[in-house]
Amino acid sequence: MVFLIESHLNLNTFMKNLLLILVLSLLSIQSYAGSCPDGSEPVRSISADGTYFVFSCEGGNKKASSSNTNINVGPVSINIHDEYQYNNFSGLVSLDFAFAIRTAFFGYVQIPLIDVNDDGHKDMVFNSDPPYAGPGKKVTQNTANLVVSPWLEEWKEYDMFDTLESPNTTFGRGDNIRVADFNGDGRMDMVVAASSLGQIDGLFDYGGVIVLTNTGKGIFTPKYISKKAFTHAHGVGDVDSDGDIDIIYHQLGDKNILCAYNDGKANFTVKPCLRTPIDTIQGFTQNIWGFRIADYDNDGFNDVLVIADHGSRKTTFFQNQYRNNQLKNPGIFWGNGSGQFSWNDMTFIDLSEWNDKAFDQDGVYFTGGGASQTTVDIGKDGDVDIALNLLSKWTIGSAVVLVENLGNREFTTKEITRSKYLKEDPKRFRTFQDKHTQASTPVHLHEGIVWNQACQPKFIDINGDNIDDMICEGISYVVTNEIAKSDWENNSPEHQRITPFANTSDWTWDWSMGQTYYILDEESNVLDEGHIFNKTRCDFSNEFKRGGYKIKTVGYRFQNDSTSQAQIATEIAAQELMDEILEEVDDKVSLPVIKEKTSAEIAAQELMDEILEELEVESSQ
Repeated sequence: MVFLIESHLNLNTFMKNLLLILVLSLLSIQSYAGSCPDGSEPVRSISADGTYFVFSCEGGNKKASSSNTNINVGPVSINIHDEYQYNNFSGLVSLDFAFAIRTAFFGYVQIPLIDVNDDGHKDMVFNSDPPYAGPGKKVTQNTANLVVSPWLEEWKEYDMFDTLESPNTTFGRGDNIRVADFNGDGRMDMVVAASSLGQIDGLFDYGGVIVLTNTGKGIFTPKYISKKAFTHAHGVGDVDSDGDIDIIYHQLGDKNILCAYNDGKANFTVKPCLRTPIDTIQGFTQNIWGFRIADYDNDGFNDVLVIADHGSRKTTFFQNQYRNNQLKNPGIFWGNGSGQFSWNDMTFIDLSEWNDKAFDQDGVYFTGGGASQTTVDIGKDGDVDIALNLLSKWTIGSAVVLVENLGNREFTTKEITRSKYLKEDPKRFRTFQDKHTQASTPVHLHEGIVWNQACQPKFIDINGDNIDDMICEGISYVVTNEIAKSDWENNSPEHQRITPFANTSDWTWDWSMGQTYYILDEESNVLDEGHIFNKTRCDFSNEFKRGGYKIKTVGYRFQNDSTSQAQIATEIAAQELMDEILEEVDDKVSLPVIKEKTSAEIAAQELMDEILEELEVESSQ
């Protein structure tokens, strides 16, 4: 076998590393598969044909799918916005070209592909925080809340400077664009919920719900359909079964959730459609953080998923008060075509495993979520499933939980993944949660630190096995160890004074959830995971390339010179040798095939990554 390795590379060291991989591989034969996301050990069984061991994570309150008991009235109908996004996935977008968008407080949430100038090509639309938004900061009108990058056959970094900006579309921070055709003209419009961050022309702007009509001339025309107040949660779908797209939303403190009923021409009539849940101790209304409209029971009428802070009284201690929330878990309120929803006709989704039970077991517990969720038909079995990104108390990381629809208004839950550092050191972050709660620390001080990690789940087959895998979208800006340490030591006096236990100086960049992948099997167990890109975003990561995975990207200019070609050849040769070693090992055991990675194999792969990173450094010198 010929290795294309620069003469200065120490071949002996390289071979020693490969021999160590062989040892780890031998050990992996006798080991169990890696721990499940919830920390439990996988269950071992024999395959149907008796030729290999199968290790599986049962997860959550798993039941056998009974989706074949559903009485479908037609094709499965996930949320209309989600359906559009899946059918028009832009690819993972590099935002290094747009400083204002890239450095916005929450980064970009999503980038829809919409034809905005009637040329038959879909253009990229960016929505983010306006530059420098925040308390005490002035935001001038028209400073890039909403911009369009016109279609090009191959977008490049410098092309994206040439954007079209829609007038009068700076509203403070906009939460989650929703895409739909509201006026029936065949063009995709958008709606955004804007919160209260930012000032415009010196006046505090309270946000609201704004419909952005696609003019077909490259810009969008904004129109408020709500009063101007802090608005975080909104959703789109036909709630009254009249064939057009309505909007549901909640403004903080309001006693009612509101529906904006569409007449088919984007004229909206706003009325209460569901009473807002309350805290039965203090009398406060619960803040609603997310909606998803879809037909969850396949009866032909759209229902609405409502998400607020969840958990019982013991997990809600905040500012020296306990609360007893009426909506202790996300709830699906069942539709009947009238556009009205009732507390007498709803089903809770039980998340106690991630809040109350985790709290009692001294684990990291999760009490929030809703901004990042998606509907999807997992397994293509004809019903609407949900992926929720749960935020831990004080948003110290998050977990992605799959809510699988069993039919007959029954659901089961299963964790797909959680923030890496929560898996590696749960005791530290539970202590963090307890101390943070006792200190009654202002929320904004915590939201600005690097531990505030979340996943924006999307399901795409990236390994070609016709099974949907999961990716976490998110900002492309990488917070490296050096940046986190510098921010903590030099730029975070408030954090050091009020939350010293939140020290982020030991942050490791690969703990980030942004732009990560998770290869799933038919039971939604994670078979492989990692970062899609390398640390510098100049190439796909070694683990992503090694898996042979494919995903669309926009704006990334990966290196393809002679040096990188030699490096790729070296990596291929090293991998071929690794494969030969593993084949020889497989021939010597009677039950060789393990469907999930063992801990030793994971260690071997991590070592392989280190070797390849050393090769990358060597070849660049």
